[in-house]
Formats: sequence, C-alpha cells, structure tokens
Amino acid sequence: MGRDELPNLYMWDAQQHFAQIWDIERLDFDIMYAESLHSDISNRLWTGVDYHPKESMITFLRYEKEFIRSMFRDLFNEGKDLQMRIS
Repeated sequence: MGRDELPNLYMWDAQQHFAQIWDIERLDFDIMYAESLHSDISNRLWTGVDYHPKESMITFLRYEKEFIRSMFRDLFNEGKDLQMRIS
C-alpha cells in the first residue's frame, strides 16, 4: 500500500511515534517533548501556523520544565476525571 491508499497514515504515525518516545521522567524533558512530536511522516503536522503550539511549549519548557512536567502528569493521569484534566 502506498500513501495514496492511506492518506491519513501520518496521524497513526504521529500517535505511535509519540507513544514510543514519551517518557515523563526523562531528565531532558524539553528535548524528549520535541522528539516525541517529530517523525519523518508526521512532521508535516508541525509546519507553518501549526508550528506555534509546539514552539510555545518548547519555550515554556526552557523556563518552567518541572511545572510543565507536572501539568502533563495531571493531563495523563487516568485516575482523575477527564473533564478535570482538560479544563
């Protein structure tokens, strides 16, 4: 199968790549964050105006790495109510 037959392959690639790279305990959390959102197929998700959220988070990570890490811990904590995690 080629890319024409799987036009949304980049979405699955992005999710799989993120899951493989993501490690909230990694010391270089800012680098891990950037790596988790970069792959050969899904990199097009982060071009043009779509790059700004990623760029902003990387900037925040430079200044408040541990605070951002704690935000992601809360976001991914499935023991908490979903509505509370995203609002």
